Amino acid sequence: MASSKPAPKAAPKPEPQAGTILLTSANGSLGSAIAAQIASTPDLAGEYHRLYTARDAKAAPALQAALLRGHGTAAATSSSSHDILSLNTADLASVREVAAQINARVTSICSYETASY
Repeated sequence: MASSKPAPKAAPKPEPQAGTILLTSANGSLGSAIAAQIASTPDLAGEYHRLYTARDAKAAPALQAALLRGHGTAAATSSSSHDILSLNTADLASVREVAAQINARVTSICSYETASY
C-alpha cells in the first residue's frame, strides 16, 4: 500500500548575500560610529556580511555598544550577520593571519554559491 505522506521538503537555501563589508579599527570612536550606522542601515545590515576588526575582539566595548545600538533596529535584526576579528594593524603577522581568515571565508562563500546554483 502506498504511503499518503507527502515527501519531506528540502531545506530552503540561504539567500546569498551581496558581499562583505570590512571595517578595520572598529573599536575607536570613528570606527564604532561607522559600525553603528552600518548596523542600523537596512540596505547594509540585511544584505552584507560584516567583518569588524579591533585589536582585541573579546574586549571591544565601543564596538559592542555600537552594534547593540544598531541591533535595536529592525534592519539589523532581520538577516544580518557579522564577525569581530582581532587585528593589530601595526603587526605584520597579525595582518597576514586576518587576511588568511578573510580569504578562507570569501573562498568558502564563493564555493558555496557556485555549488548551490
